Amino acid sequence: MSRQSKEPITVDFLGQECVIQLDRYRNGGRVAMTLLIKETGEEMTVATVNVPEIPLKPDEVLIKDYSENEGLLKILEDARIVRATGTSYQSGYVKIPKCMLSPDIPERFREGDLLERVPARSHEKSKEQDREI
Repeated sequence: MSRQSKEPITVDFLGQECVIQLDRYRNGGRVAMTLLIKETGEEMTVATVNVPEIPLKPDEVLIKDYSENEGLLKILEDARIVRATGTSYQSGYVKIPKCMLSPDIPERFREGDLLERVPARSHEKSKEQDREI
């Protein structure tokens, strides 16, 4: 099933209908995925993490499937937004799964037609916090 380029991609997460927003992280230009509450446009959660030290192809993302996002990977896979590669990376006390963007994601997102609104998240800060625990 191919998606129309203007059709919003939606999923249900924690009882909220959410629209998938794809942008790019400022630090490194990787794909950033945010779930916005469809009714209000408010941010529900950021589905990806940006760890520049982890090598990724342009169509790969790291999905935050822990803490408040637990279960999100299955929802994104069921909605044919991502496909887990079977590889995950240890970060502190959690594993971060590497995924490929689905071919159903509109081509415009694969060709760099993404906004650059998502601030870089400091992975180094979280590493320091893990050491302090």
